[in-house]
Amino acid sequence: MAFKNRVAVYGSTFKPQLLIEEGFFSIFFIEKGFLEIKLGTQDKIISAGQILINTPTNFQIPTKVSDDCQVIGLKYTLDYLKDIKTLIHFYNMFTYFEYQYLPIWNLSFSEQELIANLLRKLKIREESIDDHLFGDQLFNLTFTEFILELTDIGSRQDKKAFHNYNRSEYLSLQFLILAREHYKEQTKLEFYADKLAVSVKYLSETVKSITSKTAKDILVELRISQARILLSSSDLDIAQIAFELSYDSPESFSKFFKQVEGVSPKAYRELHL
Repeated sequence: MAFKNRVAVYGSTFKPQLLIEEGFFSIFFIEKGFLEIKLGTQDKIISAGQILINTPTNFQIPTKVSDDCQVIGLKYTLDYLKDIKTLIHFYNMFTYFEYQYLPIWNLSFSEQELIANLLRKLKIREESIDDHLFGDQLFNLTFTEFILELTDIGSRQDKKAFHNYNRSEYLSLQFLILAREHYKEQTKLEFYADKLAVSVKYLSETVKSITSKTAKDILVELRISQARILLSSSDLDIAQIAFELSYDSPESFSKFFKQVEGVSPKAYRELHL
């Protein structure tokens, strides 16, 4: 594993479970065979040409792996991304992966070729890091290309997914899209329930049945995740961050952040700068 155990790339001859590790994002591209995971109340099969994305807050452990399954993929931490200067301006987009709650992506043939080729190139870069004068830099450049291409593909996944989901999954997906768009300024569930023409109770129960988290939990996680990013990668002071995330006051933000993270915003910033 390269870069102080913060990123690793795997070829097709490994057990998919190696990609799953606490604190890591992991991306599986299925070349052959299939994986099966539990998604909400249903068993979902991820087959050749699809991607499975695991996040630190939304683990999907395969419950079944076919005998002929071949997977290529990588895993990485957000801390690793801080070392890549070309990604600094895109740092906020990584909340998309962490809170998109749509772990299975269907890829077009051209997207499959693009992702598979970039993963193979990354593996080659990883294996030659110590043999090249600029091995680290070349790996970072290829990783940056991979993440930007994956984010572009991901931006189109919500629209593609609507026709593949049942009523409960469809409603949950609509909520998650709205939540990603409005979580900073709209913290009450009534806003989302009104937009989706359902009751708050029905929305909460449906979202929990699909994501295993309540709608309120998801809104909280989105705000706290953004707070962590702003504290560790921006020059905004704590009062400005509280305002950015629509807290009533810096004190209420600090109190709530400490309840969730176990440390104050100030202490968190000192630990992660």
